[in-house]
Amino acid sequence: MERIIGVAADRIIGINQLGKCERFPDRNLDELMVYYQEAKDALEPVFYENVFVITSSGNRKLVSGWMIPLQKDERYDGMIITIRDITRLQKVNQSLLATIEYVPHPVGLALQDYEKGPVTTYYMNTAAQVLFGIAEQALNHLDIKDLLQKTAAKMQNGEEWLMQTAMNFKGVEYSTMEIIFKDGRKFIWESRALRDDEDVYCGRYVTIKEIKRNRRRGDKMKLVKG
Repeated sequence: MERIIGVAADRIIGINQLGKCERFPDRNLDELMVYYQEAKDALEPVFYENVFVITSSGNRKLVSGWMIPLQKDERYDGMIITIRDITRLQKVNQSLLATIEYVPHPVGLALQDYEKGPVTTYYMNTAAQVLFGIAEQALNHLDIKDLLQKTAAKMQNGEEWLMQTAMNFKGVEYSTMEIIFKDGRKFIWESRALRDDEDVYCGRYVTIKEIKRNRRRGDKMKLVKG
């Protein structure tokens, strides 16, 4: 919370963070309060996403998380609010997703909040979806582990690839390997660290390019004789 808000804990503990406060006059949580009120009225957890706030330090953020109401004797008794700062991820998403579909070869994208952190968002362009036989609907609902397992199932060396992938999510700057599909096709798989405009690590950018087979021997002979 200190990192997200930008204010030391001892300055904010005991202060109503949801209301107006003379100590933090620029803070704006109006959009967040809509979800707070919804959870309070329903006494049920409410998920919020891409909500704009101005923090106590005056920083503009996009946040996601949960409003989880507490109850005592079946009455409202406070709120647990989880907050995840997705500002940087949204910037990356907007810039990359606008161009990734125009790349001619398969491309995969996996976003993390930090090195060794969990994958928070992933995406495959149409070329990658076709290559691995993954429909758009499945892509939207598969857990990242399920997606990797489904992808590895298409390969002869899928287990080796899964090990390489796990290593890369720990923040490796660059790695590459040859992947072999069960039908014999071979591809060069390259994984690069994805960094924002401040050079902060935020995930992986993967490209997959097929290794073209040599022409048939007869075709080579014709070229030599001709």
